[in-house]
Amino acid sequence: MVSKTWNIEVFGNINHQLKQAGDELHALDLVAGTRPLQPQECTKRREFRGLVWKLRQKNERLWLQKSRLNWEKNRDENTFFHVIARKRQCRSMLDLMVVDGGRQEDPGKVRMMVLRHFTKLLQEEWPSRPKPSGPFHKISNGKVVEIVEAEFSKAEVWAVVKDCERNKALGPDGFNLA
Repeated sequence: MVSKTWNIEVFGNINHQLKQAGDELHALDLVAGTRPLQPQECTKRREFRGLVWKLRQKNERLWLQKSRLNWEKNRDENTFFHVIARKRQCRSMLDLMVVDGGRQEDPGKVRMMVLRHFTKLLQEEWPSRPKPSGPFHKISNGKVVEIVEAEFSKAEVWAVVKDCERNKALGPDGFNLA
């Protein structure tokens, strides 16, 4: 309860602030549709656009934090996802095989039958194996191989990390880049 009071006192109601800023921006947009805006109105309009953008970002982060807290609190009780995942797992589970009219339910024997089937399937002889056509060249030039197999530099790695969306996947510590 204390954190909710602190949140309201420090940050306020983001939805309420967003609605007010959006209404102000809308009013200025309506005025701009009827006549050219004065310089102070243009400045105000720019400020409200920035405020609306910042509040939307705050609201998005708030909802992301709430969803993560909900997941942390409920974990496996996130029933929709887990029910669907379990149904798919059960549907794709191979627990018996019928071969030549006989049913085989022993997991070890089923495993061996599947192994035998795919081994036979993948060792099949081709009368004439298809060959790629076109201008394919082997990479034999030493410089080309060096370029293809070069190690990443620290600058390249940092460039990729900085280009990542900061609010996406969690790292091993449970935090995202933001």
